[in-house]
Order: sequence, then C-alpha cells, then structure tokens
Amino acid sequence: MVEEIIINIVSIFFFIINLFFTVKLLKKYNRLNHKIYKISGLFLILFFNGYFLSTVDFITVLLFGFEIFGSELTPSFLLTSTYLKLFLWAIAIILLSSFLSELFYPNKKKIFNFISILLLLAALVFSFISYIMNSYLWLIFLIFNLSLWLVIFNKLKNSQNAEINSKVKMLLVFVVIYFIIKPILSIFFFNIFHLIVVSYISIFTFDPISFIIFVAIDLISLIILYKAFTWDKWKENLQNIIPSKESSIQIPVDRKPDKEILDTRRVEQVPLESRRNHKDEKELIEKIKKIVKVSNKIKLDMMRKSLKISEDEFLDKIYDWAERYDFRIDGEYLIINKETISDFIDSLDSQFDEWNKKETREEGKI
Repeated sequence: MVEEIIINIVSIFFFIINLFFTVKLLKKYNRLNHKIYKISGLFLILFFNGYFLSTVDFITVLLFGFEIFGSELTPSFLLTSTYLKLFLWAIAIILLSSFLSELFYPNKKKIFNFISILLLLAALVFSFISYIMNSYLWLIFLIFNLSLWLVIFNKLKNSQNAEINSKVKMLLVFVVIYFIIKPILSIFFFNIFHLIVVSYISIFTFDPISFIIFVAIDLISLIILYKAFTWDKWKENLQNIIPSKESSIQIPVDRKPDKEILDTRRVEQVPLESRRNHKDEKELIEKIKKIVKVSNKIKLDMMRKSLKISEDEFLDKIYDWAERYDFRIDGEYLIINKETISDFIDSLDSQFDEWNKKETREEGKI
C-alpha cells in the first residue's frame, strides 16, 4: 500500500513537470509572428508530447465503444490507432519540411511543394510497410526518420548560406536526438498501445510503474526540445530570417530575444537600412572589379581583407566564382581565367543593376 502511494505521488509529479515544460514551449513559440513558424511550432510541440499520441488511443477507444477495464486491446483498435498515428506523423513531417523550406528557400514555392509531396509519399509508403510488419513499427519508423535526417543534413552541408547553416544545424541535432531516443526507449520499456490505460483512465489503477516510465521518456524528449528552442542564437537568427514586415511588431532588446518591446518605427527604418546595405554591396563590387583588373593571381587572404567580409562568406563566394567562371585556387592564391574575366565583371554589373531596381521598388513603397 505504501509503495503504491509513493509510485502514484511520483507519477503525479512527473505529470506536472511534463505539463510545465509543454506550456513553456508553447509560450515561447507563441512569440514568433510568422505564420509558418506558429502553425508548425504549435503542432510539433503538441506532437512531441506523448500525451498527444495517447489522446489518439483514447479517441479510438471511444469510437469502438471498447470496455477498458479488464479487457485486452483488439486488432481492429490497434490497426485504427496505428493509422491515426501514422497520419499525424505524415502531417508533422510535412510541417517540418515546410518549416525547413521556409528557412532555406523562402521565395521558391516549387521546392516547398516538391519536398512536401515527396515526404507525404514517403510517409504513405511507410504506412503500407508498417501494415505488413506491424510488430516492427518503431524499428521501421526509426530507420525512416534517420534517412530523412541524413537528407536534411546533406542539404545543410551543401548550403550556400553559412549563417543559416551554422544556426539551424544545432536545432536539427536536438530534434534528431529526440527522434532516436524516444523510439528506442519505447521498444525496451513499454508497449506503446497500452499507454491509454495508463495515461487517461486512472493513474491510481492498472500499472503506475509503466506510467512513470512513459512520462519520464516523454519528459526527456520535451527537455531536449526545450534546450533546442531556448538557444538564444537560434531564436535570434529566426527573428532575422522572418520578413521585416512580419517582424516589425517586436524587436529584441540588448540581444536578449526573451525581452521584447513594441517598436512602431521598425517598418519606416527598413528602407533606410536596406539602402545602407546596398551601398556597402556596391562598394564591395567596385573593389572586386579593381582587384581582378590589375592582376590575374590574387592572394586569397589579401582579397578577403580588402572586401572586409567573414571567412565563411568569403569561402562561399570564392568557390561559387571558381566553379562558375573557371577560376583556380592554387594554395593561397586565386588564379583568374582571362577568358572569363569579362563575363565575371558583367555579372557583377548585372547584380549591381538588380540591387538598384530593388532599392527603387522599396523606396516606392514608402
């Protein structure tokens, strides 16, 4: 009797802690104004919480009119519950893919559609496989997700945007840890389809030890996500990526994203900041043109210092130019191809004109 009381107290404690982390995550995500982050963030946080999946079991039981106490789970219940969960996984994966697409390709709807449809088809194929091999559901799911994340990391590795690459990678590491740890623990410690009995009917009956294990695993996954989404640099980067029109309501104070104030002047300041950025880019282009005109062998370090840009940004530009205009990198030197130098200068001029047009359009909106 005493042991049962202790177990129930620990169970309730775990439940309260779990609820606390879930609410904190939802509050933090609610501060983001961009629609794609709000929709995907809300769904994914609820989905990462094991109680959300247990609700699926509970609704399935109600639909079947299933007598809970003293009965076993029927095959029809298991099948329906599995498909409902797989449907939710498909939605979660598509939302996550749209979230990543918004970061990598904010202006390319075709890529967003391609990734979403591809992942939806992959989720449907996975559903069919799990139907045939139901007992290996979590193992197949683990392999499927590992494959998905390998593709995403490969995209990160080849990303031309070094700033996004470095900051998004940390978030993905945390999420991958979640995808790996929860299925493995679930396989060894409890039957996923038995959670309804433990989670929603009565924490004082049935198997309280399984309840503790369930909530502990759920809590581990929520802590992992909490650490990811409270990473200051990641959140600060998100605020920078969100379009200025959307982010004009709130701004970070003293580089602390949690502290925000209203700023009605933000929209008016954007065109001025944009003009300054364009001016800097114009000066950078003129410097590059002068350098390549006087020499066909340029020291990389000297060129980077002349351009006043970071190492990551400089490497991205150099590799891009070398591939496009047949330049060669010889140790510490960049060897300019005289046959393509005119094309290179023309491309800089066209970029110059593009920025001018963009600047004119922005001034017209004021």
